Amino acid sequence: MKRTLLMLLTALIFLGCKNILDDSIMGNRDRNGKKEIHEVTIDTPEHGSILAKPASGRAGTEITLVISPDLGYRLKGGSLKYRVKNKESAIDEKTRTFRLPSQDITVSALFDPLPPGSYSISVKIDNLEHGAVIARPEFGVQDTPIYLAIIPDPGYRYVPNSLKCDDTPVDSLSRIFKLPDTDVLITAQFEPLPPTGIYTVRTGVFPNGRIYAHPEFSPPGAAIYLQVSPDPGYILKEKSLKYQYSAGEKFINEQNRTFIMPGDHVTAGAKFIPVPGPEYYTVSAENIPGGRLILSPEYGKANEQIFLHVIPDPGYALAGGSLKIKGSGIDQQIDEDSRIFNMPAENVYAEAKFEKLSTGLYTVRVEASGKGRILTEPSYGEDGTSILVKIYPDTGYQLKPGTLRYLTGPGQRALIDEVSENFSLPASHVTIKAEFEAIPDTK
Repeated sequence: MKRTLLMLLTALIFLGCKNILDDSIMGNRDRNGKKEIHEVTIDTPEHGSILAKPASGRAGTEITLVISPDLGYRLKGGSLKYRVKNKESAIDEKTRTFRLPSQDITVSALFDPLPPGSYSISVKIDNLEHGAVIARPEFGVQDTPIYLAIIPDPGYRYVPNSLKCDDTPVDSLSRIFKLPDTDVLITAQFEPLPPTGIYTVRTGVFPNGRIYAHPEFSPPGAAIYLQVSPDPGYILKEKSLKYQYSAGEKFINEQNRTFIMPGDHVTAGAKFIPVPGPEYYTVSAENIPGGRLILSPEYGKANEQIFLHVIPDPGYALAGGSLKIKGSGIDQQIDEDSRIFNMPAENVYAEAKFEKLSTGLYTVRVEASGKGRILTEPSYGEDGTSILVKIYPDTGYQLKPGTLRYLTGPGQRALIDEVSENFSLPASHVTIKAEFEAIPDTK
């Protein structure tokens, strides 16, 4: 009997050691035998499906849940949770993301029938292991605007023009369509990035706003521009614009909304908050081909002045007569010399069109900066064109000496004469930068 018990105990110890050894070989345990990689298991729900991306990771890994209700159903409010042993934790139902704890977990949710007269969005991806599409909202009545967040896996990119509602292409820039009078199916495709030196820029799903990245994949050292589009009545929360990568997270300049791509895949994020009070109105801009718009400020009371930073992509220029604000009953052209308008007593959005320049013409861009605005005349030209730089500091501010310059590439810059405010355009696209500072108190 003692011999039998001894053999059984030896076998159990051997199996336990083997599991630890196997996990260590697979990189799942540290030197002390503690498990490092934790799994996400899904409790299979009725009337829908859930996919965790990624399905495992180290403690602190951000997990995104792709939730697909069956046609005619929706996620039940308050039901999205993860469980560690017998303890449950709620998951944000708007972002559908959470940080993986230092244990294996199980995700669960419930689905309810839609109310009469609503239509469900069922999201299908041709290649689920390489990306995700999340619809916001996931259902609504006819003509409800639906925004589709495209989230490629690290190392992959969205295939241009592959986003479709049933068989109808969805605009690849705004990624918004209006719900028809029937249930729809969303499809998209993803493909691998080149094997070395190119990294993915991902943007998630955020309550009350959207972010678009330009470009969505890049080599290290390239400038990434973010188009930030709050929903009507909302604004970007201060110090919430940031990106995450393997080394942690970094804040993104909220004035020019630009960062330099590290040698890693990144995920950009933000938070949006309501305007300070009912007397304030918002202006936002959608994703625009060939350039972007930044509003300064993005909200104000009726008749307060708003300035539009117009930033064409290299090789593009603002199309004449295209700079406008629109709203319910408003279709107002904006003066292209001042690029200033008075805020109407309603939420509006700004729009513009950009046109490609002919060979031999070069773009003059101005990077948005706080406490002042800069305009150029002209905004493009050929080699040797004289460019006049018009500088308008905000009240109480002045141009900081020695900061007015133009860049032709990384580390390639030249100062602009701050007296004449004039320079000769080289045979290259240029970006003008400057800094403003408070006027010293002379008392």
